[in-house]
Amino acid sequence: MDRQVAIKQAVNQIDNFEQGAQRAGGVKVMGAAAAAGGVVGAVTMGGVIAPVALAAGAAYATSKDDKIGDFARAAGHSTIGAYKKASEYNEKHQVTDKVKRAAVGAYQKAVEIDDKYKVVDKTKAAASGTIAAANKFNEKHQITSKLSKAFVSGLSTIADKLDPPSKDEEKDQKS
Repeated sequence: MDRQVAIKQAVNQIDNFEQGAQRAGGVKVMGAAAAAGGVVGAVTMGGVIAPVALAAGAAYATSKDDKIGDFARAAGHSTIGAYKKASEYNEKHQVTDKVKRAAVGAYQKAVEIDDKYKVVDKTKAAASGTIAAANKFNEKHQITSKLSKAFVSGLSTIADKLDPPSKDEEKDQKS
């Protein structure tokens, strides 16, 4: 019996998705709105969770019969239009091929420069020297130890200000 219920629920979900996709103007519009939402999330908030959440929200919004749905569908249509224009421009001007060639050329030139001048090795050596000098300075002057103590002291002061000791604790501290 549980299996039949699960199958019915799955079929209902598929029907709901198909109806939502139809309201959205098709799966392409829904997907394009999701792509736009994901890009906006990545650009404005970064990370992974926000772009995924905005993508899902935009896709879902396309299926709604309200102003938010209208906006999400318009964003989807605009994204499809922008993609088509970008694709046409790329076909005409071979932008991706030019960028690939430039990137390969830049990488090859960087390898040549590194082979000739040993930039990577010199940078590693300089970084190692800097780290060694910083560690030596820290050992001599105990910087990290002093900073740690000051940090803990500051946190203790803040904690005391936020949660003053009770009368019993004050008596214990005086004794």
